[in-house]
Amino acid sequence: MAISEGQIQMLYHNLMRYDLLNSEKTSLLDFQKVLTENWETHNSKIHFNMDGASCREFYDYFTQTFPENSLTMKNFFETSKLVIRSDGKPYKYNTIKSAPLKTVSSKENDRLNKIFQELTLNQAPSKVDKSF
Repeated sequence: MAISEGQIQMLYHNLMRYDLLNSEKTSLLDFQKVLTENWETHNSKIHFNMDGASCREFYDYFTQTFPENSLTMKNFFETSKLVIRSDGKPYKYNTIKSAPLKTVSSKENDRLNKIFQELTLNQAPSKVDKSF
């Protein structure tokens, strides 16, 4: 996937600013490793403070912002076992997958939209290609 270090840092800090990541369980290094390194080479995890619908929107915004990535929703939330709720439990893939059918937008939609708009507008186009 093509995402710069600066973009990862900005995304991380904005998610923290809106309390969408568990600050006690997800360091910047953990966040970066999950998004850029082979999942079998580390024990890092991302602990979101979001419900399933909000996580689905995060994934949708992420893949729209970084269309070069090959990350599928199933890989991100189920196969990786690295993206989990703040209570340490995994998200249910079927719940995330069907979230748009149940609600038009999540309770975190405005915040996520703002985060990704800012990320798109304020970052230089330089990219670091990393693959899973």
